[in-house]
Amino acid sequence: MIGGGAAGCSAAWHLHQAEYEVRLFEKEPWLGGRTHTWRESDLVVNTGAGFFTNFYPLLWELLGETGLSQHIVSNDKETVLCDTRQKYPYLVSSVSSFFRIPWLSLREKLRLIRMTVGLLLRKTQFDLVDPHRLAKFDDESIADFARRRLGENTYQHLIRSAIEPYWYFSCEQASAAMLMALQAEAPGAQFYTLRNGMDQIASQLADEVPTQSGFAVQRVERNSSNGFRVVVDDAAIHDEFDAVIVATQAPQASQLVASLSATDVTAEQRSFLDSQRYSANINVWYRMGDIDPGECGFQMSPVGPEWHGVAAWTDLGSVNREELSDNDRIAGAYLLHELSLSLLNESDDVVAAHAWQAVRRFNPQLPAQHPEVVKVVRRRNAIPIPEVGRYKLAAKFQEEQRPPILFAGDYLATATVEGALQTGRIAASRIGI
Repeated sequence: MIGGGAAGCSAAWHLHQAEYEVRLFEKEPWLGGRTHTWRESDLVVNTGAGFFTNFYPLLWELLGETGLSQHIVSNDKETVLCDTRQKYPYLVSSVSSFFRIPWLSLREKLRLIRMTVGLLLRKTQFDLVDPHRLAKFDDESIADFARRRLGENTYQHLIRSAIEPYWYFSCEQASAAMLMALQAEAPGAQFYTLRNGMDQIASQLADEVPTQSGFAVQRVERNSSNGFRVVVDDAAIHDEFDAVIVATQAPQASQLVASLSATDVTAEQRSFLDSQRYSANINVWYRMGDIDPGECGFQMSPVGPEWHGVAAWTDLGSVNREELSDNDRIAGAYLLHELSLSLLNESDDVVAAHAWQAVRRFNPQLPAQHPEVVKVVRRRNAIPIPEVGRYKLAAKFQEEQRPPILFAGDYLATATVEGALQTGRIAASRIGI
């Protein structure tokens, strides 16, 4: 197993449960991948996936299996929607809160309700992490679909704020199939997190699996006995493996299997891996001290057609709320793809200044100079983009996967913890469970 994120640890867990001998390789000194949790002193900060919902069935099953259910806390909180002129505190799970949204007319709200009810009645046709079900709706972008069905105003003031703060990519890029699956679940959606960090999922799944962390696998090779070995830092691991599951991001997966023949990895598989695009993301966390949160508070999502830059502005939420005093409050700016990409190679000071100004565009009551920077996290490949047509390709890729070389990762589903876990289980099942 190459890759100790949610996908790799899920595959390892399912194989271990079926009494296969498994070894897990992870290049970082920790497990979790993009669910990694940064910890320092009393702080617990999810650097990637920070929440899950009530419609992630495999995750809920595994939380029970691993004993993590006791650490679940609600993450259902009010967010202030802000354009450059108006602010509105919005609670996603509240119908009355929806009807009070100031930017939408009653007619626009009724159009959205009508569409949502229609999708809800067809709910069994959708599955957020199953590309086979999504493929039939994978013909236009979220932006095109929303504009056509709901109008420009609803798209700019509600649909974008439901997608971009959580995935960082533009609605112009992503398939409408993703929005349709999400909207079909919206009426009953509830949100949760794990009190001590989301990376506990991966670490608990791999708890009984022999793991070599801090080992960057460079490539997978066939050996003389027609099995496989992995090469780490130019030194081959001499154990022979009957099968390999590559559970990394798509570009790394392509590099790892580059030396294998077309018998093991087809030209179509390589093309799929090489063509997967990702959104970049930078998170900047500040120690707010006694700074007044301003009109938007510490839970803000920009809306409207103006340039955003910042996807969301949020406190650390339920993970730290009981441990931190008001003066120790930490708030984070989560940047969208374009701004993140432009700042990836800049210093932490430059990144923090740009992020702060992006937040102040929507909350100008904040002071001109940013407070103390606690942490800056950069990811060039943060989230796989489900571009129009991508679900169709992913469905075909999944159908054609065969051992001994298999792949797992959220790029084969939708970028969620559930998607990663499901692809890990599917890869394990192809081994012979």
